[in-house]
Amino acid sequence: MSQITLYGSSLSLYTGRVRSYLIKAGLSYKETTPTTEYFRQQVLPKAGDRQSLPTIETAEGDVIRDGAAIIDHYESINGHRFSPKAPRQKILSLLFDVIGSEGTDKLTHTRGLELQNSCGDTIITDRRLHFERNLMQKEAEYSHFRVSK
Repeated sequence: MSQITLYGSSLSLYTGRVRSYLIKAGLSYKETTPTTEYFRQQVLPKAGDRQSLPTIETAEGDVIRDGAAIIDHYESINGHRFSPKAPRQKILSLLFDVIGSEGTDKLTHTRGLELQNSCGDTIITDRRLHFERNLMQKEAEYSHFRVSK
């Protein structure tokens, strides 16, 4: 198959999802950031002037935005090689897709923010930071259950 250009960020979970699919499907691609003049002048207008990550440009010049749309596009071309066949697996896959893409969005796309009051006590004002601290506390509590190698 021809060369695909993946516009995204190495820190983006959505770009990582598409990158993972392209690798698993054995599709040749190059990855770059959407900061070039070419992206602004050629790719962005084809994407409806809406910049979002990830975005791909096919060798034919077609532009597709959104990780799920990109994966669906290549799955339809490749005969749904990696899509579940059984009805129950399809439902479970769709459920994981919603939880994985929409559920983690709440945790990964907010930035940690700490404020201190006049006494110097830290006030947690961000759910993600609070979640991470709770997770670290739970890991410490259950660390004695880990299996050593």
